[in-house]
Amino acid sequence: AKADIKEAGQEFSAKVKEDRDELKKDIDDAIGKLDRKIEEADAKMDKATDKEKAKWKERKKELNAEKEELQASWKKAENETADKWDEFKANTKEKIAKVKADL
Repeated sequence: AKADIKEAGQEFSAKVKEDRDELKKDIDDAIGKLDRKIEEADAKMDKATDKEKAKWKERKKELNAEKEELQASWKKAENETADKWDEFKANTKEKIAKVKADL
């Protein structure tokens, strides 16, 4: 029975590691997209009228906030315990979906 419990624990740990690796890739992809949108906003601000600049400045602020939220989520992931992993993963995937929908 001890061997079965140990094996189940190892399988769970491997699954959490696999999930973390996948989530890190998803976060990195979303951050990359946000970075490109931030660069686009900067470029548009360079050519925009004062009224348009205010709009693009606000958009850039929103994009940076989303990026910081994803970065904070990953830092939190590094400290999440296995028993809270599924909840954390679901919440982070929801944030990533929100970012993708916003882009």
